[in-house]
This record gives sequence, C-alpha cells and structure tokens, in this order.
Amino acid sequence: MSTDTLSNNSNSTVDAYDAAAQFPPYSVLMSVYEKENPSYLEEALLSMLNQSISPEEIVLVEDGPLTSELNETIDSFSSAR
Repeated sequence: MSTDTLSNNSNSTVDAYDAAAQFPPYSVLMSVYEKENPSYLEEALLSMLNQSISPEEIVLVEDGPLTSELNETIDSFSSAR
C-alpha cells in the first residue's frame, strides 16, 4: 500500500470574509482501488480542490496495484500542484 500527497498551494478567492481565519486547515484522506474509474477519480479530486475552502493536502492511499490510467490521473494532479 502506498500513498501520494497532493498539496494545494494555489490562492483561492473566497467570498467577502476571510475563511482561513474562521476555519482551520484540513486534509482529505481517500483510498484508490484498481477498479476505480479514472474519470470519477479526476472528478472527485477537482471537486475537492474547487471547494470554497480547499484542503491543505489530499492524501491518496493506493490500495494495491493501480491501472496505468489511474496512475496517469494521479500523476497529472501531483505534477500540477
């Protein structure tokens, strides 16, 4: 079992209030399985990163060997962040 950590270092625009002062940083832990659909994984990751208050990090736990398509999806987010 291995893990990948995706950090969000982008500056997200938040509404008129300072969300960082009101909410502590948080992490997301997510398991990824061989039979996971790569497009669903991508959709889930994009959804987490596009929240009003994005996570400090996203930790993906690779539960066994993954397909090359899943690895490519994970790599695209790891290299973009």
